[in-house]
Amino acid sequence: MDKIETQIRDADEASRILNSPLFAQAFEDVRLSLITALELIPTTGEGDDQAKDVRRKLAALSDVRYTLTKRIETGKLASRELSLREKAALGAKRVMKSLSNATGVR
Repeated sequence: MDKIETQIRDADEASRILNSPLFAQAFEDVRLSLITALELIPTTGEGDDQAKDVRRKLAALSDVRYTLTKRIETGKLASRELSLREKAALGAKRVMKSLSNATGVR
């Protein structure tokens, strides 16, 4: 499997994951639990460190969704490129066939 086919396959899998109700619910559950934890952290020096940690976790959670979305976008581009390659190959075959018919060479 070449790079483009791998990108297309990965995009399909990323799309399946992002569109999964189970993933959506799990993602939202984790996000809400982190927000709740952030709301409960005391406003003290120690609380500041805890808040930073929770914000890092929220950012990482967001990065998961972003990364999956980027995989989908990359797969769409790869699919277009593959389509263009296939069209170019068909065009080259037609040109060669036309040349061979015109010259009588087979």
